[in-house]
Amino acid sequence: MKKQRIFLIIFIFLVIIFAVYKYSQSPSVQHLDKAFITVKAPLMNRSVLNENAAKENAKNNIEEVIFYHTSSGGIEYVVTFSKNKEEINFNRAINSIKKTFQDYNFQFTKTDTKSGVYIEGTFNKNGTVYGVKDLMIKNKNFFWQILTIYPNSKKNADKADKFIKSAMIDDKKIRN
Repeated sequence: MKKQRIFLIIFIFLVIIFAVYKYSQSPSVQHLDKAFITVKAPLMNRSVLNENAAKENAKNNIEEVIFYHTSSGGIEYVVTFSKNKEEINFNRAINSIKKTFQDYNFQFTKTDTKSGVYIEGTFNKNGTVYGVKDLMIKNKNFFWQILTIYPNSKKNADKADKFIKSAMIDDKKIRN
């Protein structure tokens, strides 16, 4: 009887661990309050190290920057929010992306949207082709970047599309 209880307790514990892991990897709707945005993605965490580096590199242009990031199934999900001293120029942001991937034969298309710019492309790193989907949105001096990088496949591209399309800016909060 005692062995059965111990086995049952261990089994329940393992089920709970598996459920927590599975939940953290499954897309869920998350309101990233400090970034005034809602997205559907695996559980995202704030990345303070990236924020500090970005603030230092662009201290003359940025008042505030916030990064959220997660990785699931080989797909990188990133949300960047910044409050800038001046309205951001999309060409400068696009050039920054080009520079990031310049050593990896980055090929992309740019599409203007009603609220920003959408970049879709591929790059090759160590013989593996990766896809990139990047939606950039601005509202006055506020800027958002919703970015995915993934091993290039239809399945991963579909997950990246769902993430990009899920992004909703909370306009009411940024007006105040």
